[in-house]
Amino acid sequence: MGKLMQKRIKQFLRQNNKPWIIVPLPLHRRKMLARGFNQNDILARACFTNLKFNITLLLNKQNPLKRVKYTGTQTKLTGLKRIANVQKVFAIIDAKAVANKNIIIIDDIATTGATLKEAAQTLLKAGAGQVWGFVLARD
Repeated sequence: MGKLMQKRIKQFLRQNNKPWIIVPLPLHRRKMLARGFNQNDILARACFTNLKFNITLLLNKQNPLKRVKYTGTQTKLTGLKRIANVQKVFAIIDAKAVANKNIIIIDDIATTGATLKEAAQTLLKAGAGQVWGFVLARD
């Protein structure tokens, strides 16, 4: 799936030829411990490794974005409840890593876009330049 994403992102990177920071959406520590992996880290690594563009991949503990509030699954919530569920769920743990940077957030699935929007707003408040979302699938 990462290779499929790679085909799509190459066109964007050619058209937007500048340095990019790649930030996979993080999982809450409790969910990470239960699952054992972050699917967004896996997708980002598969998609952006070996690309010949000016990109910096910030995975795992390098990720400047942290999920500070545990939320259950969004799958059974309505659109408005999803938005409320992800409010103030992210924090920045390394402001220098995002200040004046162009950032691409990686997520596996976007439904309402509430989680991506909340992550983007958190990054922008911390001083990020541009923030884009890139997802594998949209429901």
